[in-house]
Amino acid sequence: GPAHALALAAGLAAAASAENIGVTAAPVLQLPVGARATGMGSAFTGLADDLSALHYNPAGLSVMPWREASFMYLKGFEDQSIQHVALGGPIPFPGLIGEGFTALGGSILMASHGDIEINRLNSNGSLAGTDSREAGSDMVATLGYSERVAVFEIPVKQDSIRLEHSMGVNGKYIRSTLAETYTATTFAGDVGYLVRAPDQGVGFGAA
Repeated sequence: GPAHALALAAGLAAAASAENIGVTAAPVLQLPVGARATGMGSAFTGLADDLSALHYNPAGLSVMPWREASFMYLKGFEDQSIQHVALGGPIPFPGLIGEGFTALGGSILMASHGDIEINRLNSNGSLAGTDSREAGSDMVATLGYSERVAVFEIPVKQDSIRLEHSMGVNGKYIRSTLAETYTATTFAGDVGYLVRAPDQGVGFGAA
């Protein structure tokens, strides 16, 4: 029945995961960033036009008309917490294409997953000592760059539609720690594309 099929699928997924150790992405990258993007259910790739674009579609950084700063602090159950700081905006650089609309952004995301107690036992089973440690923590440092690469005018009847094309990239340094003892680091990156018709309020993005 359906229950057996579900159990089989879960078993196969677990087996596949066990055979491919180390291929799971850092869960911290799935945390929503930015109040506006979070309020839209993280469906921000085609609308990215503020500092949150650094995480959803780096191409949107060049759309920002001014410099922005973003600060976020979330407190969860127990001792879990998330802190996020970001800065970004236009820069005085003509760009690789020469359109002139360029932007730079950077952020630091830190997540703490509470504390745990570690009990050490003697050989006879008695308690040798108790140690309190941070269960786990993650840090993601991101740096992104974007520029407008082209502008096209499409004639429509007596009017025209202006299409602005932007591209962007970011790089991420990710560090995770478990029980203050085990640490892993890696690098990741995103490439983004955004086309907007600002007069019509329409956009399309891919990242």
